Amino acid sequence: MALKSINMRNLSILFLTLFFMSCKAQKNPKFDYIINKKDVLEIKLESNPTTGYSWKWIKSESNKMLDSIDAIYVPTKVSNGVVGSGGTEIFKFKANKSGIESLTFEYCRSWEQHSAVTVKKFIIKVK
Repeated sequence: MALKSINMRNLSILFLTLFFMSCKAQKNPKFDYIINKKDVLEIKLESNPTTGYSWKWIKSESNKMLDSIDAIYVPTKVSNGVVGSGGTEIFKFKANKSGIESLTFEYCRSWEQHSAVTVKKFIIKVK
């Protein structure tokens, strides 16, 4: 019985140790992009507007370090007569302040509420 009690105690200590190790703050958070102030950042997202879906940047009040300067769609080059092919949506942002910013995009139909089929979030560090 004493051996079983010791094993349970050791197992409990192991689980608590692992739990608290997983709660440790990251020293180096992962950034999707690291750019300098005044640089232009391009976010490229595959898209197929023939389905009715396109990417939409979800601007929030916390977006203060990057200014949106352009958004274009570039179709993929295909053979003549091919319809329904996709392309790339390119969102351009200019870095105006140093810090960390997040950009969120939804792949949705503009006329439908809550129609996002994909959400992508990018973390950007501006030096």
